[in-house]
Amino acid sequence: MAAETTDEDPARVALVADAISAYLQDAFKIDDAAWAALGEAAADSDGTWSITGR
Repeated sequence: MAAETTDEDPARVALVADAISAYLQDAFKIDDAAWAALGEAAADSDGTWSITGR
């Protein structure tokens, strides 16, 4: 794993990055659907998070 994080799970790092990005896009009105889309992608997942796509 990259030195920028101490987390050994790349899927969890990707989830946190995607969640932060979606929140900021929604909060700053860049993409009003980003936060909702993240929730839908999480609901449709099988409990895992993909680095390359949802």
